[in-house]
Amino acid sequence: MNILQVCVLVCLCVSGNSLPPDKMRGFHIIKTRSIDLNNAHGLAMESRLEKSVEPTGYRLELEPYLEDAMFKGHVRINVTWLEDSHTINVHCAHDIEITETEVQAYLSSDSEQLHTIPIKRVTMDVKKPIALIRLEKTVPKSSKGFIDFSFKGNMQTAITEAFFKT
Repeated sequence: MNILQVCVLVCLCVSGNSLPPDKMRGFHIIKTRSIDLNNAHGLAMESRLEKSVEPTGYRLELEPYLEDAMFKGHVRINVTWLEDSHTINVHCAHDIEITETEVQAYLSSDSEQLHTIPIKRVTMDVKKPIALIRLEKTVPKSSKGFIDFSFKGNMQTAITEAFFKT
């Protein structure tokens, strides 16, 4: 080998080893990540809601208090029960504090009268952004009704992508 070939070979070896590991071709590098994918993708496929109650419409009222970095609001969700159920799951961020909840339904046996369905408890799933409403009685299939939530939150601790503060 002549000196030129040796120099080219040395340069190739040095430049090949100076690349970051993920840029080197010809090698298979396995990388691991130490992130919680449930946190990274909060509304991933695992967070699909059960199909016992179907939303048919929403009315959202939101009052931001920018000086105090707080917000409060109310949402009414129109729903239809697709099967007999005594539970309702809804998406709700962990940073939101639900202050009031009410469920009303036109029961299929008496579609003229709106009945308030007593709520046993409202709990949040620890890992997923889902609130679970447990009712004291089962609402029959084909009933139509409403879920009313009042809520509040802190814009400094919550994910506030929709608020423009400037």
